[in-house]
Amino acid sequence: MRARTALLLMSAITPFFSACAKRGPDAGSSAEAGSVPATGAGDATLSARDSDAELPGAEANQRQASDDAVTADGGTATDTGTPAIAPDGAETATAGHDFIAEARMLFRLVACGGDEPLPEGVRPEWAERHCRALERTLGEFELQWLSKARPFFAALVPPDLPKRVVYPFAGADLLSALAVFPDAEEITTLSLEPAGDVRAVRELRPHELEQQTDEIRDAIGRLIRVNHSLTFEMAEIMTWGGLPAHLAFTLVALKNYGFEPVSLRYFTLDPDGSVRYLDDEMLAAIPAELVWSERNKHFANVELRYRKARDPDAPVRVFRHLGADLGDETLALDDRVLRHLATKGDVAAMTKAASYLLWRDEFGRIRQYLLEHAVWTVSDSTGIPPRYTRPAGLEQETWGDFAGPFMAAGPADDFLDLFSNNPRQTITFRFGYPDSQGRHHLVVTRRPAAAGSPADAGGNSAPDADAGANEDAGSDAPPAVGAAMPGAGLTPLTAEQKAIVDSVAGDEAGRDPIDQRHYVQTNEPRHDDWFPYIDGVGGAYVGVGSDQNYTLFARARSELIWLMDYDIVVTRIHRVFGALIAAAPDAAAFLAFFERDGTTAALEVLDASRDDEDDREELRELYKEYKPSLRHYFQRLATLEADGKPSTWLSDPEAYAWVRAAFVAGRVRTLKGDLLGRTVLPAIASAQHRLDMPVRVVYLSNAEQYFLYNAAFKDAFAALPFDGRSVILRTENFEDDQGRNSMIWHYQVEPARHFVAQLARPEVDHTNDLEPPATYRPRGGLSLLGFEAPAPNPVR
Repeated sequence: MRARTALLLMSAITPFFSACAKRGPDAGSSAEAGSVPATGAGDATLSARDSDAELPGAEANQRQASDDAVTADGGTATDTGTPAIAPDGAETATAGHDFIAEARMLFRLVACGGDEPLPEGVRPEWAERHCRALERTLGEFELQWLSKARPFFAALVPPDLPKRVVYPFAGADLLSALAVFPDAEEITTLSLEPAGDVRAVRELRPHELEQQTDEIRDAIGRLIRVNHSLTFEMAEIMTWGGLPAHLAFTLVALKNYGFEPVSLRYFTLDPDGSVRYLDDEMLAAIPAELVWSERNKHFANVELRYRKARDPDAPVRVFRHLGADLGDETLALDDRVLRHLATKGDVAAMTKAASYLLWRDEFGRIRQYLLEHAVWTVSDSTGIPPRYTRPAGLEQETWGDFAGPFMAAGPADDFLDLFSNNPRQTITFRFGYPDSQGRHHLVVTRRPAAAGSPADAGGNSAPDADAGANEDAGSDAPPAVGAAMPGAGLTPLTAEQKAIVDSVAGDEAGRDPIDQRHYVQTNEPRHDDWFPYIDGVGGAYVGVGSDQNYTLFARARSELIWLMDYDIVVTRIHRVFGALIAAAPDAAAFLAFFERDGTTAALEVLDASRDDEDDREELRELYKEYKPSLRHYFQRLATLEADGKPSTWLSDPEAYAWVRAAFVAGRVRTLKGDLLGRTVLPAIASAQHRLDMPVRVVYLSNAEQYFLYNAAFKDAFAALPFDGRSVILRTENFEDDQGRNSMIWHYQVEPARHFVAQLARPEVDHTNDLEPPATYRPRGGLSLLGFEAPAPNPVR
């Protein structure tokens, strides 16, 4: 597959510069995270490899920025790693520019904390509304999560742990870190998201401050409702907005627990891992004309000192965030992050909703750091698997239930064995990801001598006192899809998930089709051009059109599929296909329904699939009307190959198995919906946030050629929960040199965040306004849009 090797190699080293949803996600995030070198010039996307295939990024720019930061003549502004915390609460003297004035102003603006006046021009009546809304949001957090989590961790966490905490793949999740480790003297989080330039609080106009603060507050509310922790949506608003959203989340967390900021400095790391604070000379070297998304990369790492509010004698604590890519290839090129972490000695640790990165070979260096330095770690199943902890001599104990990973993550046998061999202990709140059946779980990893269980730590009883409530939460989930779908790995939705999915209704109103043809089969011949960019990305899939979607979502191994079209005939034909696919164990059995003698069997299946007589009749008529043309179309699909390999859902047995499993498990939802409407796409976005699942693939066919982007379209795409692996797939149909439409198809792939950022530009109303536009190729072809270092695009 062309360009695959180049894409994967580059993506392993450098993340893609993401665009903001909502002009700016659950979690990583606590997720969800990964990152760029912690040099003060880091990129900011969701996770270092929340993509196995984080999209190609600006490697040269990133490395140059890193080199500049290391060699900058910053005077004597150095630190030996972790500054001591004075026992009397006095702040340790440090060099570098202190932005405490701006920090307090931001604390007042977004967290409603402190006594600072509002930034000039911000309306008091707006601030009052914002603070009331924030109070309601944090009250919901207290009621739904913190009131359960805080006593649980008070009993669980040993009192003699190190007071330094390391939280990789954290996003901006200080809210839950302080719940787990309320007595920590130093907390270090690491993820792709940059802290951001706090000076924005002085530079943005009043209406921008109000608008972006509203967006940050709304994001906090959505994340709390979804996961009661911070997830992938954070990366969106943290990357492109002017207001430093990462700092804003952090300051809201401090306010929630009764703290106030004491100092705020940015830093880079010297080659030995020691801290070098940014001083005035280094700050002056950062170009002032940079847009926020570029400027924030120079403010990736922050040190925020804090103490109990209004208590000048209270001990000063340290919070540090490093914008750092934790993948092996990046750390092999630049190990300053690991050197810095090593200066801390033994630490306590946590991680959650981390996209199972610690399961993967390419995250071995950060995993080894935790194995060697973390005395006690709390995690969900995205923590370190037993296949690594056992050889390291560590012990693990479990709470809740685990039937498999929340998303495609590789072998899980050792985790399954761990949970099945441990006594069952109840957990009544969600910590990171649920398991594959939507059930809560938690894992503690500890050194044997670290007194890691409540019984070992001063005789506290295990936090299982409420064992009767929620004893079998999730145990009534439908059984897994059986052996009829080998290798598919999809289970039915839980009752809760199904309720969310079913809440999304189609739009029976809307525009009529542009022409009178109903495209129940595709005329685009080479969807395999996109395979290198969607292979195994998982997550949710949104697509328009007919069964070409099946080829794409099977290749992506999508876990939830939304198929929409403004032509109701197309959406209803999916119901015909879905019923027949569910009844056909393989592609040959499906094709048999379209043979001349297959009509009776097909109609029996369709009748049995619907309870309503009108529905049954409608599907029968659609099948009979389109059967002749579909017979030849499906027979051709069943023979198609690319580079000698099956290239469609009907020619590839594994793809067919995935498609069938998705339909049988109720993971395919078909809806009449207009891309320009305000009904279906926003509802899908809302559902995906509630499900805490990113949308990884959006297939638009060539629909964009026929309309202008309106506000509803732009708003809907800004609201969809994209992450660093999310892509937009589109086609364009060109005329030939004589102006005749000769079915010349051009294929384009664009990072979803890049598309969202483009839509935010006022002058972008059509695909022709995208930069760069798709390149016309007389014989068709593929181009990449928004990749900073695109792979070659050979012309067939």
